[in-house]
Amino acid sequence: MRSSQSTPEITPRARTLTLDAAYTWLHARENGTVEVRRPKHIGSFNATVFSKDERFSGTLTVRYNGRQTDVAFTNPSFIPVRVSLREYVLVNLNAEYKLRPNISLFARVENLINEQYEEVFSFATPGRAGYGGVRVRF
Repeated sequence: MRSSQSTPEITPRARTLTLDAAYTWLHARENGTVEVRRPKHIGSFNATVFSKDERFSGTLTVRYNGRQTDVAFTNPSFIPVRVSLREYVLVNLNAEYKLRPNISLFARVENLINEQYEEVFSFATPGRAGYGGVRVRF
């Protein structure tokens, strides 16, 4: 004889917040020498919020890049000199709103706090920048 038991139906709730973080500790050496452009510490944090119907989402991203060394050719003899690049933090913000399943509006701001930083010695990096548009998926 079979027993018939009713199992309560589980309805998934819409997610409203997603958090993630990452950290890297790097010990990059080549023949005992510290490699250039490889920071010892790198970290990131993301927080994404969703509306209950999941039509809207917004994400805040914070990225940390620790102090690192680079090579500069500032000497007139072109002998490479080791230089230190300072640590920096980048903050980005983006949002999306789905008008229909295949059409959405989006906007993002990169380098929100207009951090002045170098990834490579004496090369300019972007300042604050904003983007927006319509995304259509086929």
